[in-house]
Amino acid sequence: MDGRGRNIYCIIGDGESREGQIWEAADFIVDHALTNVVPIFNCNELAQSDWVSPQQSYQGLAEKLEAFGFVVRSVDGHSPDEISRALSELNVIQNGQRPLAIVARTVKGWGAPSEQGMGHHGTPVKKDKLPATLAELDKTARDLGLEGKTTGELKIHPPAKSSAAAIETAPIRAAHFAEGLAMVGMDKDLAAGKPIAPRKAYGAALVALGAASKRVVGLDADVKNSTHAEWFAKKFPDQYCECKIAEQNMISVAAGLSAAGKIPFCSTFAKFVVRAYDQVEMAIISGANLKIAGSHAGVTLASDGPSQMSLPDVAFFRSFCHVTNYNGRPAVSYFFPADAVSCYKITELMANLDGCCYLRTLRAEVKVLYKPEETFELGGYKVLREGKDLTFVAGGYMVHECLKAADALAKQGKQATVIDAYSLPLQTKGILDIAQRNGGRIITVEDNYTGGLDAELAMAIAENGAEVKLKSLHVHQIPKSGREPADVLKYLGLAEADIVGAV
Repeated sequence: MDGRGRNIYCIIGDGESREGQIWEAADFIVDHALTNVVPIFNCNELAQSDWVSPQQSYQGLAEKLEAFGFVVRSVDGHSPDEISRALSELNVIQNGQRPLAIVARTVKGWGAPSEQGMGHHGTPVKKDKLPATLAELDKTARDLGLEGKTTGELKIHPPAKSSAAAIETAPIRAAHFAEGLAMVGMDKDLAAGKPIAPRKAYGAALVALGAASKRVVGLDADVKNSTHAEWFAKKFPDQYCECKIAEQNMISVAAGLSAAGKIPFCSTFAKFVVRAYDQVEMAIISGANLKIAGSHAGVTLASDGPSQMSLPDVAFFRSFCHVTNYNGRPAVSYFFPADAVSCYKITELMANLDGCCYLRTLRAEVKVLYKPEETFELGGYKVLREGKDLTFVAGGYMVHECLKAADALAKQGKQATVIDAYSLPLQTKGILDIAQRNGGRIITVEDNYTGGLDAELAMAIAENGAEVKLKSLHVHQIPKSGREPADVLKYLGLAEADIVGAV
């Protein structure tokens, strides 16, 4: 993207090459003609507990890589001359479109025969065997003509100091909400007061951020027409990476972009983010400034059924909200906006938070709840209606259901407070204070499995000793398909009538 002439080398074990993400990455490298990326397969035929499968033999890997579109060079991994010749071809290969892959035949424990073969993975040489092993290494040095060489003569000199530009840290400001919607042709919907799907507001915000800074990069996993990252891809093709149906690799690509100073926004269905939980955690451990947008969150996509519904993701990401990362911030900043305004503003907020952020967006067209000037913060909440008898705490689509339930309760003479808890880790003290003024009763309402707002408030009540009773409404069973969101909510006991019944 920046036109820098750097080369990237990635050493991969032959046992590791069984992993699917290795081949997701191979596809990606060929798709984007990344001829400056050189995978080096270290083929010593040993994994951790057993020999590798014949499927991971050096011959098999070479054939697979050829089939994927690489120029493959098979070398003796213990021969500096052969390695050098293979790498010297890179300048020639970079004039074309096919990237280079090196398959290196190696011996695990090379240089000391007693340390070769099975049973030596991750274990140090035993003390009583150390003299014999060192003697073997000395013999190898003599056989190679290296005996008596000083460390200075064997030193590998580092390359000249890089002239890389400093990474920018200035805040990024998106256009005003109405202007951002106008960028994607949605200004008429706003002017007409129509319901707007938060996923569309995310797409508009991404375009506005892309216009504000080239540091913003969009990535998607073949669902950009549903997540609405497609608008960004069309307007800023040089700032966009199509990752196809390979969510694990998309997260790793984003981690690399982050290391180069970009602000990557990864979008796919929230359900498909689940496939990449390991890569997400590795990116967090690496300190990546990663933004993940999971669309079609919760159960209200209805007819697509449970195979498309993200339900445990809240608990997964919430667990990281209570862990600090290297800069003292939450390892994950979590957001679940209930309308288009909050989704737009939160997307802008995420671009300016250092670290991993997870945003859930809704497919459903929902009523706009906030004025365009409203502000949002990490851990924040909004009191949408004030009562005196009890408190509803919800996020996303269920905020709207709670507002309808509050209307129904008002007809019975009960006044409910409705809180939009749009972010984790939640600022719980204020909510508990409100609840104690509202009869000491909270009902959390979520269309996901347990471990979200219910756990957040239960922990706060336990830690603070607040005189508050908590009832949790969440998904207790595997959902089914339904024609409309209301059908699925009724089946799961989360419809307006069920919320009233819980009171």
